Amino acid sequence: MVAVSSARLDQRTPPDAVSAPVVPAHVRAAGWGRLAAGLALALVALALPWLGSPLHHGLAARQLRLRIPGLPGSGRLSYAVPVLVLAVAAAASAWRHRSPGTLGVRLAGWAMIGTAGAFFILVRTGDARLLFQLRSAATQYSIISRLFGYTNSSYLPPTSVLGHQTDATTTLVFDDLRLGWFALGAAGIVLAGRVRLGGRGAHALAGGVLVVVAVLGYGIGRGLYAQQQKLDGIAAERDGRPGAAVAALHYALRLNPSLSADPDLLLALGEAELDLGEVHTPLAQYAIAETQPTPSATQETALLAGPPRSVITERIEDLVAAGGAPTALLLYAAPQAGSNVALAYRLGRYFYTVGADVETITFMRTALGETDAADVRSSCLTYIALAELREGDDAGFRRYLIAAVKADPLAANTFAREISAGLYVPGTP
Repeated sequence: MVAVSSARLDQRTPPDAVSAPVVPAHVRAAGWGRLAAGLALALVALALPWLGSPLHHGLAARQLRLRIPGLPGSGRLSYAVPVLVLAVAAAASAWRHRSPGTLGVRLAGWAMIGTAGAFFILVRTGDARLLFQLRSAATQYSIISRLFGYTNSSYLPPTSVLGHQTDATTTLVFDDLRLGWFALGAAGIVLAGRVRLGGRGAHALAGGVLVVVAVLGYGIGRGLYAQQQKLDGIAAERDGRPGAAVAALHYALRLNPSLSADPDLLLALGEAELDLGEVHTPLAQYAIAETQPTPSATQETALLAGPPRSVITERIEDLVAAGGAPTALLLYAAPQAGSNVALAYRLGRYFYTVGADVETITFMRTALGETDAADVRSSCLTYIALAELREGDDAGFRRYLIAAVKADPLAANTFAREISAGLYVPGTP
């Protein structure tokens, strides 16, 4: 009779249900806390910037496009989409199974780590436009900081990654990473765990992972090959083989169209066109302007009007103070000031020096609206205050000078503080 009852019990109850270990309450509570922490970090990653620069607070995941070289339409999605999908999938898996440590949660964690890594690699190898923006911001800040007239140590150019020497581009990208990117990696680490695949869904899951890896690998490989073609084209131009240089550089552009924002490629292509006798193309004119120690207004007009307009930052100092003819150069350079903080700031300084206060205020306000850097904003406000004083607006002078001091939390703008303390008589510094 006992044997029969035992057999019936075995038929009604699966063996694993009988022998399943009971998870202690404090362990389950810790698991739910870990899940909450991971999801909170994912939300932080969605809200905070991933990339920044000395001039700007940064770009959040929703502002960064997922661009994979050679994949049509890849730039339509932002990085916020995969992060949000993974966070929702982790929460749904935990809710469905009433457990914080499900396979879905752990896989979402690993995918978040992979997303953070893929972002860094794709930016480094394939997004030349974004790389140019980062380099441009660093160049512009360097130009502005040399004009401050006082010591400023709020930003030092990076020289290594975690103490290890790397190439300049990798170092720049790593230095410009912001808290949002690190929050995504931390969310992945918190949620990830040991993954044991089994059952009917294992093959489908493995296939999906392989597809994602293959797409990313294709994009990264294509970007790296485009970079190699660019280097081969530059080397061919230096070796006196302009035909081979043009072929390699155009192939690099086909592989990765974002390289159209790469100043080195544009200069090499312009020089190769010059060597082939194509002297009237915009890139050839740009190459001519770049090779002159003191550019003329005509050459700089070609530089500003041609396709490589974005690379103007490489010549800002010469644009504004070249060859004893700053007025002509400023006439051509001024239209670009709205998209270039350093150019707007330098124009503001120039006009203040020559006593053109209205123009000083205009360009300093332009620079003020294009940067988040506290020291740059403080300097812009200082010159607006001085220009307002020379225009006879004492109230405006005090208002902007107070704003300049408030915008300088590191107390680096000694110029504004000397003015506010009465140690400096405003005029032409």
